[in-house]
Amino acid sequence: MLRHHKTRSASHCASHYTSHYTSHYASHYASHYASHYASHYTSHYASQYGSHYGSHYGSHYGSHYGSHYGSHYGSHYASHYGSHYASHYGSHYASHYGSHYASHYGSHYASHYGSHYGSHYAPHYAPHYASHYGSHYGSHYGSYTINK
Repeated sequence: MLRHHKTRSASHCASHYTSHYTSHYASHYASHYASHYASHYTSHYASQYGSHYGSHYGSHYGSHYGSHYGSHYGSHYASHYGSHYASHYGSHYASHYGSHYASHYGSHYASHYGSHYGSHYAPHYAPHYASHYGSHYGSHYGSYTINK
């Protein structure tokens, strides 16, 4: 009977400590490895798939919405601001450079062609018009001043 009791006590203690340490270490290692692998694989897959899907969908939706809104707003603002600045700067530079080049080239060509055609046509037409209009206006106004 005593031997039987001792045997029972030994098996009882063994089962007690076994269950104690099993639960203790099980929970300890479970939490340790769970957190370790969870953080390891989470960061690993998050970075791997995050970059993969991020770049894939980012480029897909970025190009889709970028081109959609870019074309919509781009054409809207391009036409709006293009016409605004074209009219503003067009008139500004047209008046500025127009007057600048007009005065510069106007005087240049006027003096150049004026003297050229003047010297060329003047000898031919000058005597004709001088004699014609000179005698006409000379006799008309001359007699007027004399009679007066």
